[in-house]
Amino acid sequence: MQALFFDIDDTLYNQLEPYEQAFEAVFGGKIRLDISDLFRRSRKHSDISYQLLLEGKISSERMFIYRIQKALEELGIHADDASCLEFQRRYEEYQWQIHVPEATKRLLDRCLQTGIYLGVITNGAHDHQMDKVRTMQLARWIPETHILISEDCEAAKPDARIFRQAEEIAEAPAKACCYVGDSWKNDIVGAKQAGWSAIWLNRHALPLPLDVTADAVVSDDGQLYDYISRKL
Repeated sequence: MQALFFDIDDTLYNQLEPYEQAFEAVFGGKIRLDISDLFRRSRKHSDISYQLLLEGKISSERMFIYRIQKALEELGIHADDASCLEFQRRYEEYQWQIHVPEATKRLLDRCLQTGIYLGVITNGAHDHQMDKVRTMQLARWIPETHILISEDCEAAKPDARIFRQAEEIAEAPAKACCYVGDSWKNDIVGAKQAGWSAIWLNRHALPLPLDVTADAVVSDDGQLYDYISRKL
């Protein structure tokens, strides 16, 4: 392994923490449900709505409404647009408190010590994703020049073009690159189709798809540390 790239959301931090805080702030007194289950459902609708955004079929505001509204509808719960937007506002507010888990910090430290190139590939808007990067103080391990954001690259995961751009900045061939992410479609399928190794960080025990084979599946930051450490 010459280069190791990470996704941001639900990979370099646990996305469920600010999600649960936002839900409790907006819906907690009215709705009781399994937040982990709701989050899994919303991730599916997040992928769908993000693709619609890329195709110019919906606005960012409508995307924010769509992903929580559709997830709640699956559970027989209706949420109006205003509540969904308030949930998004709170979610973004609590994302200012996100942090890199201790096991991941140890992993990043070890990679630097062994000379592994570290980078990020993430879908989303430049300013929004860079706010997260700075909140987590990722510059300690990953310079901004090593961070690829889809808005800047004119390509979004799972498109192989964004992985090719990563190869260029890392000056590494595809076979020497590894990607860690939580989204099966965007991260694992995208990386494998680009000829990379791929590690699925499956925090929420999602069912294992059969269309593509990940090089490893881990369920938490400690397992991720153990697996990659064995490869260094």
